[in-house]
Parts: sequence; structure tokens; C-alpha cells
Amino acid sequence: MLVDEDGRACGAISGGCLESEVREAALEVLRSGQPRLMHFDMSADDDLVWGLGLGCNGRIDVFLEPVDRGYLNRVRRAREEGRRLAAAVVVSAGGGSIPAGSRLYVGEDGIEGTLGEAWLDRQVAADARELMSRGESRSYLYRLENGVPVVERDRQTLLARRDEPGQVQVFLETIAPPPVLLLFGAGHDAVPLTEVAAQAGFRVVVVDSRPAFAQSHRFPRAHRVICAYPEEVPAHVTVDADTYVVVMTHNFHHDTAILRAIWGQAYRYLGILGPWERTEKILGVLRAEGFPVDEHLDRLYAPVGLDIGAEGPEQIAVAIVAELLAVRRGANAGFLRFRRGPLHEMHRAGQPAPWAALAEDSPYPGVRRRRFDGGQFTAVRYEFAPGARFPLHHHPEEQLVIVETGDLILQNGDETARLRAGDAAWTPSGVPHGITAGPAGAAFVNIVVPRRQHDIRVVGEAGGERRAASRELPQQAVRGEPAQ
Repeated sequence: MLVDEDGRACGAISGGCLESEVREAALEVLRSGQPRLMHFDMSADDDLVWGLGLGCNGRIDVFLEPVDRGYLNRVRRAREEGRRLAAAVVVSAGGGSIPAGSRLYVGEDGIEGTLGEAWLDRQVAADARELMSRGESRSYLYRLENGVPVVERDRQTLLARRDEPGQVQVFLETIAPPPVLLLFGAGHDAVPLTEVAAQAGFRVVVVDSRPAFAQSHRFPRAHRVICAYPEEVPAHVTVDADTYVVVMTHNFHHDTAILRAIWGQAYRYLGILGPWERTEKILGVLRAEGFPVDEHLDRLYAPVGLDIGAEGPEQIAVAIVAELLAVRRGANAGFLRFRRGPLHEMHRAGQPAPWAALAEDSPYPGVRRRRFDGGQFTAVRYEFAPGARFPLHHHPEEQLVIVETGDLILQNGDETARLRAGDAAWTPSGVPHGITAGPAGAAFVNIVVPRRQHDIRVVGEAGGERRAASRELPQQAVRGEPAQ
């Protein structure tokens, strides 16, 4: 949020709860030239008692500082040149000699400025480079202990100790150029996608080989509109780790040519419009031509977009951009209704599911479950009391059952198998299956796997022997025994 000397504001830091008070404080900072750290606690009952009705029910720190032309010029230059930049600023120093507002700039080719101490500059620069590589901003707490820098990265520790003598709180902000959406296909459905993606912060480049379609006036929010064939694109666009590719030409041969031109490049994301069966045929063509298809499937998103039941170009655009943002942020794209922790402490894809923070329900007597939506899969953790039963039911997708503790009997149609801790088994789609816990109860994770995810493989050890549950064994347990 920027506030000028006339009180005009640009941007926001909340949904409207804080802006008025922060604006007045910012004007005072501009007059005095001294930065200020403000604390807001909207979780207290006083908010309701005194009728303020802010309703955010959270805590937030706001650091106000005068912004000089040097900062603005550095940020503008980095964005224009496509470089990442980290700006580190001292927020508080526990009564020490380092003044709040001291600033250090960390770029890809060196550092500028100083925070006042050489040891602090070195440590902050190292942390800033790590955060830049992840595209994240964080507030850390630093101190020097027996000549060795100590860094506190835990939020609760920072809040509890930042006012202690010798502690220096530094906010490390990663300033990155906007990600590029390289959009192949300039049909009518590409227009709303360009609009939504541009509003979400993407620099959109539209590519189509048809002159009548590749017209700038059709895409006013696009950064560039290029009329070129797929093999000509490298001469116009640099594809790197901040590039997100979406292919939607609606032509099988055009899509195949595009994948030939870009497959395996450094893009972060490759989304293809259309059903998985169509994409699978394109990949089959590339395999036959010797392309290393399987080496890059982890970055392929097909069908493109999140499953929100979208219909029509505008809704499909929302689904696609939502998936782009989820991939960019490393988020799981699940329902917030299952989040019980702080909203802005994002759970990263690939981390263990925080089961204790998820909502719990009881679908059947003696059965407790917590659901974790992971974007491309859904995991549900069940805890069964002794003898508890999940009756036979159908599910449209394949599921992988992994037993954590206890034992259970898994029924797939007419077949049954006893699974113990460490065992895993597939339940095929369309086949009724049910689960009954053994005399000691059971805890297990049920992973719902979309049919297009062909690269999922669970490997474990049982009795010293490595075993796997894979798509080649859709109804077999890793180490299950036929139930008597």
C-alpha cells in the first residue's frame, strides 16, 4: 500500500479494516521521516464489546517507512529487466544501535547498502537468496551469540523475543518480475483467459499462426500478440522457470506441433485443453518420435484447470488461472472450509498433510475422518474403532488405501483381503468396496487418484523386501493376505 503526501492511497493491506488508520499514520511518517511499526490485534473480545465490528479475527503487523526514489528505481529496473530482487529492511532492533529502516538490496549479481553490521549483512543476504529462489517474503529475527549469527525463523518465537536486547527483526521482501503466461491459440476462448490472467498478475503472450486471429486489438490486456508457427516461437519468447504454458488451439495437429517445439524446456507449467485421452494420443506421437515424454510429466497439467464444474469460456478461464496460481504458490487448491489453522500460513504441496489442523467428521458409527484436498489428488485419513465398518459403496475414481496402524478387511466386489500396518491396496473405480476394522481398530489413509495420474507409485518395505502398489496391480495389496 502506497500513500503520498496528499493522502492518496494505492493498494490495500486488508479488506478495509485497517486502511483508514494506516493512512493517517503513514502521513505522520512522511512528515517526520521516521519509520514506524504498528501492531493490530483484532482477535480480542474488545472488538465486539466496543462495537468496532472489524470482524477479521486476526493479528497483523504493519511497517510504515518513507520510500525514496532509489527504492522505486531499483524495483522498476529489476522488473523491466526480468530480474529478481530482495529488499531487506530492519523493522525493529530491540533497543540496539541499528536504526529501523536500514535497508539492504540483494540481487542476482551482488548486494547494495547495509543494515549496519557486516555479520548481519552476510546472514541476511544468504537468507534473501534462499527466499528469492522460492519467490517468498518473510520476517526473520537475528542476533549474534558468541560471535555466531543465530536466526529465528519461527513466527511465534519471533513475536515472543523480538523486543529482547540484541534481537534484530528484518523483513525480507522478494520482488519478482511478473510470471509469463505463454498462451498458444487465439480463439474466442483465449480472450477471457487473457483478461483473467492479466488481472491475476501474469504477463500474457498470445501466439497463433493465423493472422486473422493473432490481432492485438482482440487482446487488449495481452503484453504481446505474436503471429508465428510453433517452431518460430523460440525466436520471439524466452521460456524459463517463470513461464507458464497453456495450449488451446483446438487442433490436434497444431497442439502436437506446439509440444514438439517446447516439450522439456524450462517452463514451470504446461497445461493442455481437452480430455486426457486426446493428450495421451499427442504424447504417444511424441514418444514414437523419440521425445523423452516420461521425464517431464510432472509439469504437465492435462486436462488444464481445476475441477470447479466450469462451463463456458469465462468460467474455464477462472479454472485455469486458479490452477496457475496454485502451482505458482505451491498451494494445494483445496477447500478452505477444511482449513483450521491460520489462513495465510500456506500448506505447501508435497509437505505432509497437517491432519490435526483439518476438520473432522464421523460418517458412520466408530469412524472418524479428516479430508485433505491436494489439488491433483485427495487424501482422507480414517480412524476406525474396533469392528467399525464402512459399508459397500461405489466411487468414480481409483483409490489407494495405505494402512498406518491396526488391521482391516478390504472388500473389492466379491474379493476380500486382510491388510495390516504398512500394507497398501488399490480399489478400482466403479467396483463397490467396503472396509471393516479388525479387533484392535485401524488407522489408514485413502488417496483418491484421478484417472489421468498414471505416474503414481507407492513403494514400501515389508519383511526386508521392497514392494510396490502400482497401476499394473489395480486390485492387489502390497502385502495383503486373502481374508478367510
